[in-house]
Amino acid sequence: MIEELMVWNLIETDKTYFATYYKEGNKPWGLTQIAHHGDENMLR
Repeated sequence: MIEELMVWNLIETDKTYFATYYKEGNKPWGLTQIAHHGDENMLR
């Protein structure tokens, strides 16, 4: 799950990303961090 629509809109197809997810109980996985390889300004 990506809670912020603006983050979803910044994700591009055919790109490689580093992503961190979390899981609580039976809830869907949630995205906590995402960045392009070598990007110093991670999206949070």
